Formats: sequence, C-alpha cells, structure tokens
Amino acid sequence: METLKLVASLKNVSINQNDATILNDINFSIAEAELCYLVGRTGSGKSTLLKMLYGELEPESGFVEIADTKLNQLDESNIHLYRRKLGMVFQDFQLFPEWSIYENLAFVLKATEWKDDSAIKHRIETVLAAVKLDYDSSKICATLSGGEQQRLAIARAILNQPALLIADEPTGNLDPESSSEIIELIRDLTMAFNMASIVATHDYSLIERYPARLLTCENGTIR
Repeated sequence: METLKLVASLKNVSINQNDATILNDINFSIAEAELCYLVGRTGSGKSTLLKMLYGELEPESGFVEIADTKLNQLDESNIHLYRRKLGMVFQDFQLFPEWSIYENLAFVLKATEWKDDSAIKHRIETVLAAVKLDYDSSKICATLSGGEQQRLAIARAILNQPALLIADEPTGNLDPESSSEIIELIRDLTMAFNMASIVATHDYSLIERYPARLLTCENGTIR
C-alpha cells in the first residue's frame, strides 16, 4: 500500500504572540487527502496556530514544514510564494461583493501571474464545477446566498491547486443545511484534489455527521 505524502509536519513547536507563549510542544502531521478538524475553546490558541500555518506568525522553536517549505527558514520576501501553496477560507467569505463570480476568481489568477485568458477561463470553469456553482459567472456576488458565497470562496481557495486548505470557521455565518453542504464539499474536495485540509470549527454536530481526525487545542498545546 502506497504511503501518502505528508503535507504538514510540526515537531516540538512553540508559538509566541505579544511575547507570551500561546502554544507549546505541538507535534502533528497531516497527509495528502486528509481532513482534520481543529477544535478548542475560544482563546485556546486555534487562531494562533492558523496564523503560523499561514505565515503570519513565526514558530518560536521547533520544526515546521508545510508543502515542502520549512517555515523556520522562510524569508519574508518569499512569504507570498509560500502562500500560493495554501488555500484560505474564512467565516466572512472575504469576497468583493459588487464584482461578478468571474471577476472574483479572475482577480486571484491574474494576481498570481496567470496571463492567458483562455487558460484563466478554463480554470474558473473547472473550479466552479468542482464546487457545484457552475452557472452564469457574470452573476454579482452580493446576489448570492450565504452558502453560495462560501462555495465561491472555496472555489477561489482551490484555484491554484493548494497543497493545504485552511478553513477558519467556514460555517460560522451559515444556516445548518448550508453548513452541512459546505463541510461535505470540503471533505469531497480534499480527497478529489489530494489536498490536506484543516477546518477550525465549534460545530460538533458537523463533526459527528462528517467524522474526521480531531486536533484539540487545550492547556496551551494541541493533542
């Protein structure tokens, strides 16, 4: 049986913020096609971990390798290149509401040096089909439902085929039915695109419905 490649590997990691140690002795890894939930009380350190994974905070000590990039050695001038290996999904979507579906996605591709219009169009059609949002892409984002906007946000996150998808409370602004659809979609895309995915959530009913590995922030570490 083939061993899946590790996308994220953290060994003996500690993370400081404002000169205080927030998380310590972190040891975990995430492989391709693996979905993990990140859970814990408010203030337990979930956001701190996500900021470190995204390159917003540096690890204070230990070893961190994400998508073949050693964060301990990451130069600030190369953070933008590292982030292209990641996909980010947020609770509040962070879309341009007055732009069309197409414009929201084309902006990201052009910002990451896609230049061929036909290639951009094809990639946008591919990701919209993957998130089941394959209708008129000239539709204005603000006219979409919350669930549809989050699907668009996920489409944006997977445009550049990320190694790691980071979703920070992606269902926090959604109704229960839309929340279930979004978690199911992330689970399916994780396998279909061979990504690793980490989803921070407070919704244990979704975890019960779509079970996956749990990473728990508690007592200043992650278990």
